[in-house]
Amino acid sequence: MTDVNTLLERLRRSLQILEQRQAKLGINAPPELILEIEDHRMAITLTEQLAAGRLTKTAWREQLKPLLVKIDDLLAPARDKNLTTLLSNVRKIWVEDYLHSALLNAIYLDLGLEMKQDAVPQPFEELNIRLRQPEQAEQDLPPGTRAIDVYRQAQGSLLILGQPGAGKTTTLATLAGDLVAEAENDASAPVPVLFNLSSWAAEQKPLGEWLAEELNRQYQVSRKLAKRWLAEGELALLLDGLDEVAEEQREACVAAINTYRKDEYAGPMVVCSRLNDYEALEARLKLGQAIVLKKLTQEQFEQYFERLQTERSQNHEQLMDLGKRIWQDEALRELVETPLMLNIITVTYATPEAPPLPEGQGDALRTEVFGAYSERMFERVGRTKIKLLYSKETSLRYLSYLATQVQAESLAQFSIGQIWSSWLPAGPVRRQYQWLSGLSSGLIFGPSCGLVVALYYSLFVGSSGRLFPGLIFGLIFGLLAGLGVGLNDMKPAENLYWVWRPALKASVGGAVGGLLGGAVSLITEVGIILPAWLIFGLIFGLGSGLGSGLIFETSFGVFVGLVGALWGGLLGTLVSGLSVWPSVALILGPFVGLSFGLIIALSASLKYEPINHKLKPDQEVRRSQRSSLRGGLAFGLVVAMSVTLFGGLEGVLTFGTSFGLGSGLFVGLFVGLSIGLVSALFAGLFYGGFFLIQHYMRLCVLNYYGLLPFKLISFLDQAIELIFLQRVGGSYRFIHRSMQEYFAVRCSVTSSDARTYLAQGTSYAALDNHQRAIEDFDQAVQLKPDNAFAFRSRGKSYAVLGNHQKAIENFTQAIKLRPDAAFFFYYRGESYAALGNHQQAIKDFDQAIELMPEAAFILHSRGESYAALSNHQQAIEDFDQAIKLIPDAAVIFYDRGTSYVALEDYERAIEDFDQAIQLKPKFGGAFLFRGWAYKALGELEAAISDYEKILELEPTEELRDEIERKIEVLRSLTLSMRGQEDKI
Repeated sequence: MTDVNTLLERLRRSLQILEQRQAKLGINAPPELILEIEDHRMAITLTEQLAAGRLTKTAWREQLKPLLVKIDDLLAPARDKNLTTLLSNVRKIWVEDYLHSALLNAIYLDLGLEMKQDAVPQPFEELNIRLRQPEQAEQDLPPGTRAIDVYRQAQGSLLILGQPGAGKTTTLATLAGDLVAEAENDASAPVPVLFNLSSWAAEQKPLGEWLAEELNRQYQVSRKLAKRWLAEGELALLLDGLDEVAEEQREACVAAINTYRKDEYAGPMVVCSRLNDYEALEARLKLGQAIVLKKLTQEQFEQYFERLQTERSQNHEQLMDLGKRIWQDEALRELVETPLMLNIITVTYATPEAPPLPEGQGDALRTEVFGAYSERMFERVGRTKIKLLYSKETSLRYLSYLATQVQAESLAQFSIGQIWSSWLPAGPVRRQYQWLSGLSSGLIFGPSCGLVVALYYSLFVGSSGRLFPGLIFGLIFGLLAGLGVGLNDMKPAENLYWVWRPALKASVGGAVGGLLGGAVSLITEVGIILPAWLIFGLIFGLGSGLGSGLIFETSFGVFVGLVGALWGGLLGTLVSGLSVWPSVALILGPFVGLSFGLIIALSASLKYEPINHKLKPDQEVRRSQRSSLRGGLAFGLVVAMSVTLFGGLEGVLTFGTSFGLGSGLFVGLFVGLSIGLVSALFAGLFYGGFFLIQHYMRLCVLNYYGLLPFKLISFLDQAIELIFLQRVGGSYRFIHRSMQEYFAVRCSVTSSDARTYLAQGTSYAALDNHQRAIEDFDQAVQLKPDNAFAFRSRGKSYAVLGNHQKAIENFTQAIKLRPDAAFFFYYRGESYAALGNHQQAIKDFDQAIELMPEAAFILHSRGESYAALSNHQQAIEDFDQAIKLIPDAAVIFYDRGTSYVALEDYERAIEDFDQAIQLKPKFGGAFLFRGWAYKALGELEAAISDYEKILELEPTEELRDEIERKIEVLRSLTLSMRGQEDKI
């Protein structure tokens, strides 16, 4: 029997899903669902008694019998085979591939974990997490505590925070490995799946839709199956890279996650983010618990070098010397506080031929280290089995361009199929590609269309004199259509496979429809006068409608039949002979019905695979190749059969009377087979062929201009061996985002591509090199003066540097180009506020709020400007609205409290400061102003207590002196008041 605790977890998970369904239905929830929920609660209570030993298994079983709980299914469930495939894929991608490559050339460091209570709303009341004290915001967890331990105690609701390079993704992948092992042993456990949130910002779809698309793109799961799994809580969602979402979209991303958890998803969820980026947000993720990966300690640093010396005994003295020099240099010591930089420095400088340790500060030091690391990786080639397919200079140029494009697309990882036309430099290069792609598609599509039109005229109209005009017409039409397709990026196809049973049903249905159509024709012969085109339309409609009805639903078949009747009737007027001789419909009826029945059979028998069993680097290309081939062969075969039957008979009727039955039959069969071949080509193009043409054309252009090689996979594999990239399933990623940013900023832009300059400037801004970022934004603006985001980005960099006047000029230009962008007004308002022009700031905040009425952070900023103008009542109204939207933002309670202090409403002020401190227990400002409010109310002991708590938070020396003076004054007042009381 399954372990009782495991059974309890399953019951609770099942209850969560039922309660979610009830919340979604509201008052429309059926009584059976409500009863099932109550029975689950009762089953949980009984099982808890069983676990505590207060109930025997027999009694437990007896009391469960009348309940609507399928306890046997929960005890020994069987996992869906597609879920098992997904589980295997997750193990391969994140455990075997990612963790292996992440740790292959590095010593793993367990940094230790720290609880961070104020990063999320108060944990669930029913949780009893023994690893921290409830009143402490940050508490070290015992050594050896792992993410899976906290995950379980938080009931699968966890936030993981850390500094860049601290190992957040590695921690998440390790957690995924633990959950994979659990799911392999427990068929009811959810399957862990990792996603990176960076791509969510592109379209900002509801999170459920985005997750389904990512499951399809990254894990090759059909969208239909992905939506079902998400709805049924079959997955544990591990969301990495919240900090990689563009700054403007991060608040919206947090809101989307919270909304999804509240309204749709009841399963486990873990989110990862850089600590500073998360703390800059006003909104908070509504997760159960938060942990922070701690910085490297001196003890861990020493242990690292001890292990390194054990593994590399030949460089023992040099390693000892390297460790001492790093720890003694303050800048280097600060740089290696994370495992990433420590490993990179060790790999780079721990050899006799290594360059001297760099000297510098901050980002300049980091850049120099990455540069030396790059050189070191190429120096390894001669001493390893690595085969260098591209020279060092060429490889670095490719890597820089690759990093720039990945950065521009806001991707954390990329696949071959994600190389769109936007990766090409804007201007002549991209236009050249579009014309080449369009002409290539048109030259394939055009002649095919011409051939179809020409054959139609020769067979159905019977006029060889119209053969050449038909060919010209089809050629022009096809070229234009091909150009239209070529100018737009076609998406990769999904995997097709055959299901034969529906095909057989549809073929029978088509034949029955044809016979009925013939019967209708016969009735017209004996006296029911109807237009001939209507007769043909009824044949067409009944044939296709009945074929559809046998496969799908009867009602659907009737609908198709009616539509087919109208359109088929119009088509009938074009077919020679039928417009004059309704009796011909009697002969053609079965063939028409059978033909369309076969085509419908094909549509029903071609299905998309629910999930791919193997994930490969060029999976989108391979999938499109297979789908193009299968779709082309399938449609070519069926259309050839259908049109050959129909065309053969029509050839006999059209040409047989003049040239003999044999010649007429030969012409009809020849035309039918020709149209079948052309149909195969059409289907092949639409089932992935157009994507393949564009994909290879893009690689040709990128290779021609020396931006990326045509044999891209070979280059990417070389970059993996050089430890610049990692392969994750069918995708690639740089070994770390910091490495990606390094290569992006060193890209030598030789073309007039504003997009590349913008991406490069964004990378410099991410490295806090805003002066250099502005230079790139200048180039982007010069090349593309209508790019609002270039002005926005330059304005943000000016604002960070404190040049708010320049920032305002850039935001103003961005607003002219995009007057519908709320963030542009918000940024300009912030700069006006920084200059003390709060009246103008409020006007901008008004515009931003009009565009984004539920943006709490903008309401908060407007409230701050009202408070600066001493309009505290209006400020409080804005703070009220912001708190309704984000009830867990400590800083908004604090600001509202300060406005109440200004209005001398000290009781309400204290209530707000209480709330701020509850949300953020180390909020020094809240203690300071609450102490002030207590003092104003004459509660001197409470005021002293708050001031003393400030001293515990290690304030600056200046603030400490001021607080100590305040405490001394208050104590004197307290003693004086007590003395007066004693006299009385």
